[in-house]
Amino acid sequence: SGLLCCVIPEKTEIPEISGTESTSSEIMTEIIMEVSETPEITELVTEIQEITEAETIPESEKVTEILFPLELNLASADELCAIPGIGAVTASAIVEYRDAIGGFLNCEQLLEVSGISDIRYAQIVPYVYLENEYYPEPEPIPEETEEQTMTEIFDILYDTEPAEILMINLNTASKEDLLMLPHCDEALAEEILVLRDRDIHIFHNILEITLAEHVTVAQFTEWEPFLAVDDDGNTELPYIPPGI
Repeated sequence: SGLLCCVIPEKTEIPEISGTESTSSEIMTEIIMEVSETPEITELVTEIQEITEAETIPESEKVTEILFPLELNLASADELCAIPGIGAVTASAIVEYRDAIGGFLNCEQLLEVSGISDIRYAQIVPYVYLENEYYPEPEPIPEETEEQTMTEIFDILYDTEPAEILMINLNTASKEDLLMLPHCDEALAEEILVLRDRDIHIFHNILEITLAEHVTVAQFTEWEPFLAVDDDGNTELPYIPPGI
């Protein structure tokens, strides 16, 4: 809409307009061709040509400026490709995974996408965000009951169900029975049998097993769930005064 002013050098001869056969456009073309040989006019014409060519580029071929950060649930694969650390394959994987889960809840879910490691995630995360990011609260860990703890001990030590494990009666146990106790070797088993058969003759409660020289309190604590002193599973016998 502005006016274009051309400065014509003094030595440039303007062709004479003769007759009425030439149109005004033809005359202007001849004038431009004459004056375009000067450096100033050549540069001006070049700029005009570049502007004209830029305006005629199809919309599909124009480069769109991408502004970061990108909304992770709205970004296209092409936009994601502009992020350092993301190629075409990873961008497609992000879009496919996003569609499969119905949208990302938080940016950390990018770690669930195939091909995105912790290092690559650290490169990507500054360039993305979520409008309403949500981190689910972790499920509360149920409190362990004594029954659950005992079940776990049986499962770990014997790889079987607790109902199949029999209590070890210290007053009738053989060496093979005692060897079933966790970390009990033959020397400890024989030492316990000597304590019972030679020294005290009968266990009145399971704590007396610590009277054996090499049975520690830590071992007793580990063995306690499996020890009894009579066939009914009691851990302590009633006291019977001597002579009765």
